[in-house]
Amino acid sequence: MAQLVEALRAVMHAVRGHMHQYRAERESVARAPSVRSLAVASPPARGGPTTVLSGQGVRNVIGGLVLTAQARFENLVITNGRGDYGGGVSLSGASPVFQNCRFVNDVATWQGGAMLLTNVSRPTLINCEISGNSVSNLQGQPGGSSGAVSIGNGSLTLVGCTVRGNSANYAGGAFLLTSSGTLVLDSTRVCGNTAPNGPQIQLNGGGGTVNEDAASCISNNCDDCPAAPACPADLTGDGMVGAPDIAILLSAWGSCAD
Repeated sequence: MAQLVEALRAVMHAVRGHMHQYRAERESVARAPSVRSLAVASPPARGGPTTVLSGQGVRNVIGGLVLTAQARFENLVITNGRGDYGGGVSLSGASPVFQNCRFVNDVATWQGGAMLLTNVSRPTLINCEISGNSVSNLQGQPGGSSGAVSIGNGSLTLVGCTVRGNSANYAGGAFLLTSSGTLVLDSTRVCGNTAPNGPQIQLNGGGGTVNEDAASCISNNCDDCPAAPACPADLTGDGMVGAPDIAILLSAWGSCAD
């Protein structure tokens, strides 16, 4: 338990709520602790995640660990982080999975309001929200870039996510991609982000790669990107899938009308 607490404190500087499930194994490296496998999760709550990891407005929330592909974060709110690069999360050579998480109100000075990816980091976000994050260099020019995520030498995959309401005072209201950066959008909305240059996505240094499937949407106006139902099988809209939903389905059983 002492090893677990030490590892978590290195990346999470303030935790509110309860963490009901976690597992960590550590090994020493020269400059940073290494987590061979890590799972941090709280039980899913109706209406979204409620367990809060906060940077208290003074430092980023997750950073400083070398995370392997087995690292996983679920049902968390990552908020109020602050840093020069990567206000909420800073990853270097890491490929964790974030599922049903919210990245909100994180701030960076230069790049990556919510997240910074370097050194071939390849995280995957599933059913996550990235909103209200910002980058703003108030010390002069150049201004800040990538209000949501800065993708350097690596890739970011978003599945069923929403990226909206992020801002940068120079370029890339949502994303900044270098020439070796890749962004993969699967059933994901990127809309309503703001910046003087590239309000949604800014390609830098010759441009990166954006792969967008037919179910995804990139637009300055979120009205052009209608949200998919959070749970299509919940026909009654009560937040549960059960017998009442099956009854509705059975009542409509048969040939579809022309």
